Amino acid sequence: MYRYLYVVVRTLSIFGLPILRKVRTFIYSRTFSANGLSISDRVYIVTPHNSLNAKIKFGDDVELGKDVYIDISGGLSIGNKVSISEGVKIYTHNHSVNGDINWRQNQIKFSPLLIGDFCWIGAGAIILPGVTEIGYGAIIAAGSVVSKNVPSCSVVAGNPATEIFMRKIND
Repeated sequence: MYRYLYVVVRTLSIFGLPILRKVRTFIYSRTFSANGLSISDRVYIVTPHNSLNAKIKFGDDVELGKDVYIDISGGLSIGNKVSISEGVKIYTHNHSVNGDINWRQNQIKFSPLLIGDFCWIGAGAIILPGVTEIGYGAIIAAGSVVSKNVPSCSVVAGNPATEIFMRKIND
């Protein structure tokens, strides 16, 4: 039942009204079994192509900003205390371009993604298929295009995203 309600609350802008935001958050939290989930307007969690791994797992206290698009075709696991800012796009599948000239006839490649605890993905960042891990405590700068795995505690930026520096974390 919550799956149907999820489609309604993600689609109708009325759930952006302050009084109905709590209803939207409740339905998302129940649909995806997530504790402390914070959801903004027009967040889409979709499965464009079905696969055995097409599911999402949320850790505790995850924040999803406005206009976030998450493809879970390949599977996605998000750790605790993760922030995914406005306009982020995450893809976990791609179409093979080798084979038939009509690429739509070719195999779909799925790539499961793990986003570690305490990660922050900046506004407008794009995570491309083939990325399988964004390490613990990593930060992805706004507008970055991530095409390869991101090591723990690193800060990456650019297109394609490259490491800018490693975070110094207090023990």
